Formats: sequence, C-alpha cells, structure tokens
Amino acid sequence: MLAVGAAAGALLIVTGGADRSGANGSRAGSTSTTRPLAAGAGDRQLAFLSSDSSGGTDVMLTTGAGGQVRRIARVRGRAERLAWSPDGTRLVFDGDGSGDFDLYVVDVAAKRVRPIVAPGSNEGSASWSPDGRQLAFFSDRSGSFAGYVAGADGSDPRQVTPAGGPPVSDLAWSPDGRQLAYTLDLGTDSEVWTVGADGGGARRVTSLPGASMPAWSPSGDALAVGAQPSGSLGADIFVARLDGAEPARVGRTPYRDAFPVWAPDGRSIYFTAALPGTSGDSAADDVYRTGADGRGQKDLSRSPGSVESEVAISGDGRFVAFTSTGPAGQDVYVANADLTGARDASRLEGRDSWPAWRPPA
Repeated sequence: MLAVGAAAGALLIVTGGADRSGANGSRAGSTSTTRPLAAGAGDRQLAFLSSDSSGGTDVMLTTGAGGQVRRIARVRGRAERLAWSPDGTRLVFDGDGSGDFDLYVVDVAAKRVRPIVAPGSNEGSASWSPDGRQLAFFSDRSGSFAGYVAGADGSDPRQVTPAGGPPVSDLAWSPDGRQLAYTLDLGTDSEVWTVGADGGGARRVTSLPGASMPAWSPSGDALAVGAQPSGSLGADIFVARLDGAEPARVGRTPYRDAFPVWAPDGRSIYFTAALPGTSGDSAADDVYRTGADGRGQKDLSRSPGSVESEVAISGDGRFVAFTSTGPAGQDVYVANADLTGARDASRLEGRDSWPAWRPPA
C-alpha cells in the first residue's frame, strides 16, 4: 500500500511562493524574431520545474509572456514530468528526494506538496484521468514495472496491466477516461498496448517494432507513437488507429523522431528529432510539426547550438512551450504555434524544464 502523509513529510520543503522574477534577466534571448509573440500569451499561466546547484527543485508559476515568476513549492532532489490536473488546481510530478522515484502532488492555491510514497519502490510517469479523480502511473512495487491506477491522493492503488508481464511505462489516459495506453518493454524492442481503466481487455495496438511513447488523439480513436526498431539509429512517428488499420507514417527525418504531441484540433502533431551528437532518453534537437495525415512536415525551431525538448501545447493550440538548452544554460520558452516569436519565460539561474500549461478555469 502507499504510505502517504507524516511518514513521507520529512522529505518535503514547502515554500511561501517567493518571487524569483528576473533573477537572471533574459539569459538566452529569443530563438526566433520573424514574428512577435502573439497577444494573449500573457493571459495564460505556465508551470515549470527549476533545479539548482543545492540539489533541490522548485515548482514555479509564471505567465506565457514571461511575467512574474512565483515559487509554489520546493522539494529535495531532481524532478520531472510536471502535469496539471484537468481543473487546474493541482500539479503532479516525479521526484527522487526520498532516494527512490516517487510521485508528488501540489495544491497550487495552498502552496503545499504532498508526496505519494510506496517505501522501497519507484513510481513515475503519472497522468491525470480526464475527471481529475485518479492518477495512472508505473511502479515496481510488485517486483517489475507495471501500470497502476490510484485515487488522486494515492489511495487504493490497483494494478491494471497484466501481472507477471514485461515492464511497462508511458501510461496515458484516453480522452473518455475508459482506457490507458502504455509501452510494453520486450527487452530488445517495445510495443504499444491499451488496457481498460479497470484492468480488463489488454490488447496490442500495433506490431510496429520499437513502438513507444503513445499519445492519444483528441478524438480518442488513434495513438501517435514513435517507432525505433532495435539496432536502428533512426525512428519515425506513426499514427496507429484503434480499429486495426495499418499504422501510417506521418513524421520522418533521418534522425530519432520521438515524443509526439497532438495539437488540440487533432490536425497536426508536434515531435522532436534527436540529431547526431545528442543522446539519452530525453535528447532532442529540433521541434517538428507534421499534419496528422503526414503532409506538410516542417522543422520549426532550426536553432543552431541549442537543443529543444519537452514540448507542451496550450489548450487552444495558439502557443507552444518547450525547454531549450544551449551554451548559456537551460530555460523554458514560449512561442507561437509555428515557433515564431520565441521568448524566454523562465529567466532563472537554475536548469528550467518541463513546462505545463494551466487548463482554463
């Protein structure tokens, strides 16, 4: 069972929401000057993570135009995969402050963070159910990584992926909340599967070799996946329909194409391409956008000397947030949907990452 509350509280440092606006100026500058950032970015809120040399990570809140930067909470260790609840009142992320990777839920108004800890195990890749009442995540508490669903406070966890199977990751809720998509790690390759939110009806979606990182289409009838066969240096983006139709390749560069993200209207997909010289699971270089039908692929960032990753699309599709790492450091940027008008929105001394747009109230 998950141990929540006082036993885990020693891992926690809660802050009072200090203002860190302008701590480092606009360090890296704009990556695009062809068109200014459109009006309206400042009306939207953006959360992100900021780590520093002391070994802690801050949960920060700012506007899409890079206004005042406020600290919501702070935890020990590193953190990643920040995500808003559908009602915009809470955030969840992974953190290693206990020595294991655990989940942390932040009450934004109260500026409190609550660790969800299963002693001796690792949890990660949490995603909110569409109604905000549950979290899906992977955990190794059963001996190998399996998919779980629990209450939003970590209560009543239950394993939903088949027992005794290969490790799973990348759990993602369907828009209607009835299914979860996930990656099944087969050792030399991986596959994408779905399972009912109640743990029933697990099935393979696609036999594409090396398929992973499933992202649901807004309509819920298809998944975008990255597929990299074992031993291949390159990977492409595919759309796999749940009706069993042959997956369609929609994104293709000579490099490792990964981390697909749908635009809210379902007409296009953003992804990153890891170019030669980058490495690691989160490595990326340029941000691409392609039509969901595979037409009109375009390299949007084209930023020599910097690496773009962790793409997030605003709820109306007008703005893109992403992490940019270059010689001057690592910051969170906001840009128009075509990545013009890019502006440094974080402007802090630490390593800023994992932007997440706050859902409208």
